[in-house]
Amino acid sequence: MPNVGDLLERESRTVDLAPGDFDRLLDRRERKARQRRIAAGVVAAVVALATVAVLLRSFAIAPVPVAPSDLPGALTFFSYGDIWVADWNGANPVKIVDGRSGTDRCMDEYWSDGGPIWSPDGRYLAVRREVCQDPSDWWDVAIFDVDGNLVSSFPSEGWRIPWSPDSTHIATWTAWGETIGIFGIDGELQTELPVPAELLPSGDVDPVWSRDGASLMLPEGVVIPVDGGAPYRLRSSDPLSQLDATFSPDGSRVAYVDAGRLVVVAADGTEPRVVVDAGNGWIRGPVWSPTGDRIAFAYSDRAGRPTEVRVVDVTTAEVTTPVGEASDDSFSPIEFSPGGDQILIRRISDHDLNEPAVWVMNADGTGARRVAVGTLGDWRSV
Repeated sequence: MPNVGDLLERESRTVDLAPGDFDRLLDRRERKARQRRIAAGVVAAVVALATVAVLLRSFAIAPVPVAPSDLPGALTFFSYGDIWVADWNGANPVKIVDGRSGTDRCMDEYWSDGGPIWSPDGRYLAVRREVCQDPSDWWDVAIFDVDGNLVSSFPSEGWRIPWSPDSTHIATWTAWGETIGIFGIDGELQTELPVPAELLPSGDVDPVWSRDGASLMLPEGVVIPVDGGAPYRLRSSDPLSQLDATFSPDGSRVAYVDAGRLVVVAADGTEPRVVVDAGNGWIRGPVWSPTGDRIAFAYSDRAGRPTEVRVVDVTTAEVTTPVGEASDDSFSPIEFSPGGDQILIRRISDHDLNEPAVWVMNADGTGARRVAVGTLGDWRSV
């Protein structure tokens, strides 16, 4: 089997990129992010992306099935401000939203910093929208249907846009670090929930939904009840308070990272088992396969070094490395395909840190295919 790292490098050099001004978008996004960061909570960009992206997946429940024939594609991604949908493997892409339809000076730009883009029922897309704004402004939320029709748009703050388990609401900061708003698909604000300053985690964080939809959560085990009850912090012994905590698809187990170890524990905190011990290495962003038999994660021999994607069999603890071994680039898993046979990954090139790419590959590392540049993607999960 050919070396996947070599394959990715060769493909990245031969794929022609569409012209655009994506560098300007990245510069503006980074400038605004820096203005909002809390000095004591600044962490490495890869760590923040992996941690919060996994949390956004951690508390979702099983979605309502939607017939695949009802949708234009199963994978959505962004490229130079446009929104695209495609087949599972990135083939047959179709642009459903043109983000460059305005003038050269004033045009829409759509993007996502990770986490769910599709609603759990597969009927809508939630994205960030930037148009003719001052660099210090935040980005709007825009909701589209599967045909690319704008359903609603409204101002908010933050980065990621988590869907409620029943696909009827989204949660996002209305005042970053102070209040979280719950919005309907029509863009109407339903309620605002205050977050006490003493409970606010460090760094750039966004809320995620609990599995039952009864509360919102922030990293470090912070819980904000949707019914307006007092926010609180989980006990340190609760597995959901641990780093990168993420539920298995059936909700029976939780995987989390503890000092270079990947731990799997029953949802009630019993029967902890170390499935990967990296020693002095670095593990982040565990992602469960749909059947809960495997976990993909980002690994490095030490923090700050390039990362590779590894996959562990939860039962046997056997570890394989589908991509990134001995590469100068960093790779991290986004999610498994619904069938579990493919992995969506993010690659940050050592040669161009400002233009990450999204790749799809078979779970064994074969069939690598780049589908987008400069963005994250999301498979429809139904």
